[in-house]
Amino acid sequence: MWLRCGAAVLIALAVGVSGAASATGGGGESTSPRVSFAAGPWRLAAPPLRLSQFLSPDRKLWCAIGDGPRGEAWCGSMTPRRRVTLKRNGVVTICRRTTLDDCLQNWNPAAPVLGYGRRTENRSFRCTSAPNGITCTVIAAVGARGRGFRISATAVTRIAP
Repeated sequence: MWLRCGAAVLIALAVGVSGAASATGGGGESTSPRVSFAAGPWRLAAPPLRLSQFLSPDRKLWCAIGDGPRGEAWCGSMTPRRRVTLKRNGVVTICRRTTLDDCLQNWNPAAPVLGYGRRTENRSFRCTSAPNGITCTVIAAVGARGRGFRISATAVTRIAP
């Protein structure tokens, strides 16, 4: 209801402003600029998902977020073998090892896929999927809010606010 009322007000305003008569000077030229508005497509953002684990759309990254006693978000890749972990306090740890067991265990190929443009979150963390990788940040801890990481098939980057 609100969206329809808001759209009607914007349309009425746009018609009123663009259809308004302009003042003319002595030579018949307009002395005030003509203003017009165009309504764009209305899109509502999808609410965040509440996934405890997920795969990237290309299935090269597996991630998990948790609010348990360890309270961490992490993602890992099989090739190259690495894992990045984000704690609630904003500390990011990157593991780059030569053996899979050192960085990542129990890969779950059946985890749901977090599609591009989608996000999942819990009380402490938010992870967002994009073509350039998965970005996870702290959303709750005051001193750590905005800290996190971005991981892709080729790189891991720390993020600071």
